[in-house]
Order: sequence, then structure tokens, then C-alpha cells
Amino acid sequence: MVMFYLINGLASGMILAAFLALCDSLFATTAFQVLIDVSYVPPLAGLPSIVELIIHLMISIVVAVALLVFYPRKAERSPIRYLAIWLGVFLLLYVPFSLLSEQPLTIAGFLVWGVGHLLYVVYLAYQKYKHQ
Repeated sequence: MVMFYLINGLASGMILAAFLALCDSLFATTAFQVLIDVSYVPPLAGLPSIVELIIHLMISIVVAVALLVFYPRKAERSPIRYLAIWLGVFLLLYVPFSLLSEQPLTIAGFLVWGVGHLLYVVYLAYQKYKHQ
């Protein structure tokens, strides 16, 4: 079970990062930078981008474990509301993370961030469904 969480946390984090990086180059947004920037945490300021990406992937593992462990188990409880709450939290985090990373708040960036995190949540839900 630990490997399931580890693999899916890494995979979903890489999918999210790749999607945001691709969309940033296509639509001139900064969602990927918002995702990986940790320079606002004093001991982490000035880290190379690859280290920031690794930090993002470690956080993704923790988030995936939380999402998957508390995923609704009973058939009569729809996971849609549960997943919508997770997505809502991710959407709300765009604003403070953009401000902290000193990136512009744009509608395009927000949409890229939202679609990327929707993919993240759907991927994890699919893996949970497939694994049950």
C-alpha cells in the first residue's frame, strides 16, 4: 500500500508539473512557477529549480496520501463532493501562492492552475477506483 501512495503521489505531481509547464509556454502564464516557488520560505530561498520541483513532488506525495486515505469508501457516498472540496482548496491556494511567489494574478494563470489541479484530482480518483 505504501508503494501505491508513493507511486501515485509522484505520478500525479509530475503530471501536474508537466501540464503547468506546458501551459505556461503555450499561454504565457506563470502557474508552474507558482507551483514550485518556495523562495518565500527563508531557509529555502535561492534553491535551484530542480530542488524546488523535488520539494513539490514530496508535497504531492503527502497530499496524495491524505486524499486517498480519506477517499469515501462506501458505495452510497459519492466521491464527487469530496473531490470538489479538494479541487476548491487547490483553487483557493492559487491566490496566496501567487502573491507569495510574486507572480501576477491572471485569469489565464488561474484557469491553467485550475485545470491542472482538476487533472491531479481526477488522476488520483481514477487510481483509487482502479485499485479498489
